[in-house]
Amino acid sequence: MASYSRPLCCCLLQVLPVLFAVVRVCDEPLRELLLEQLVVLVMVVRQHIRRFLPDLLGLLGEFWGISPKTQHTCLKVRA
Repeated sequence: MASYSRPLCCCLLQVLPVLFAVVRVCDEPLRELLLEQLVVLVMVVRQHIRRFLPDLLGLLGEFWGISPKTQHTCLKVRA
């Protein structure tokens, strides 16, 4: 499994900043979809997300009070 960590981290370095930027500027339905996909991604990469936690938590904090559905999705990411 250790052999996968380096390529995975390289992919995350390329994907997550772009994903975070898109989530910040898109409309609410797309944002909800992207946050749901982010939940799945976090579940898959597990400990490899640690490097991105400050940015991820900041992103979730920005959209915490937008709607009950978005808040629920943010809770799933944090779980």
